[in-house]
Amino acid sequence: MPGATPFETSGQRIGIGSLRGGSFHVQGVYPWSPSRCVRPDRPSLDARYPGALSIRAADDGTLTVTVTISFREYLEGIAEVPPTWPRATLEAQVIAARSYVLSRTGWSGVEGAALDDPICATSDCQVYGGIPRPAPPGIERWYRAVRDTQGQVLLFGDRPADTVYSSTSNGRTYGNEDVFGSSPLPYLRPIVERHDGASPLSRWRVELPFDDLATMLRAA
Repeated sequence: MPGATPFETSGQRIGIGSLRGGSFHVQGVYPWSPSRCVRPDRPSLDARYPGALSIRAADDGTLTVTVTISFREYLEGIAEVPPTWPRATLEAQVIAARSYVLSRTGWSGVEGAALDDPICATSDCQVYGGIPRPAPPGIERWYRAVRDTQGQVLLFGDRPADTVYSSTSNGRTYGNEDVFGSSPLPYLRPIVERHDGASPLSRWRVELPFDDLATMLRAA
């Protein structure tokens, strides 16, 4: 950790100040989520992170890692699409990611203002992967897309739009009220998506225990 400032401790929290040209290497696994799938997925973590690091211990023994970084560094670490995809796709993804985080983190609307509300780094929000190890092919193309779209945000009225997105939809999306239970938004209407079948994840199979299937049928 070259250039790190001294540790700060407070109760169950450890804080490490901003690095000067360095980064933290974090390795770990996320806590198990209750699942009866035959092959449940447990996300792992292996990346480097710039900025200031805070680690807080919970009563259940898990750790919450929080990184405070610049907006540019955050966008450079978004890991939602392969950096080898077409340039226009990368730029559209950056704009969606930028708009989404501004809509979710309490942005005051003032240029350069700090974003005080935290945002998670998993697919529950949008995936932030830090500085990937090793660097994937074409990562400089993603960094360029971040630079070339600097300041570009999708607006609804005078506020950043809540630009939620997903990788696949099996050919049809839902309105935001059907997914999140919120009031309908005119820019999040259900549509037929005719190109979704090109994704290898558009159709998939999963094995469910019979008891789970019976429970779902009774609830239907």
